[in-house]
Amino acid sequence: MTVQELKEKQLDHIAQIGGYWYLQEADDVHNDLNRAIIQAFSSEHGKAFIGFVNLPEDKLKALQDGQSVSIYEEYVGQKIYNFGCDFIVPEADKDLESFIKQWNRKGNDSKKGTLMNKIFNRIEQVGGFNFIWS
Repeated sequence: MTVQELKEKQLDHIAQIGGYWYLQEADDVHNDLNRAIIQAFSSEHGKAFIGFVNLPEDKLKALQDGQSVSIYEEYVGQKIYNFGCDFIVPEADKDLESFIKQWNRKGNDSKKGTLMNKIFNRIEQVGGFNFIWS
């Protein structure tokens, strides 16, 4: 199936359960569709990068200590667990990386809402998807 077909199937599932408010914990149908979307996305684009908006603890500490870190992990068919990524993009994007690093640095609390919008919008602008897991 294509990414578009899988996304439609996922939206049909969400509609059948009554909407996102009714998405139950560990909804296997929904989570398995996320994984299928990741696989199809990688196949359609030839490569794909996954990542988190809130960096994992090791990357967060390194970033806050001034070390160079990447927000991306190339998807090469590895197992993706529930909540295993927040987004997928077809290529590493410097603007997205900058926004996520700003989000994860200490301070900037007054700009967090604007920054979150920039992150989600940039993911979509570069042809990626944000994930909701349950």
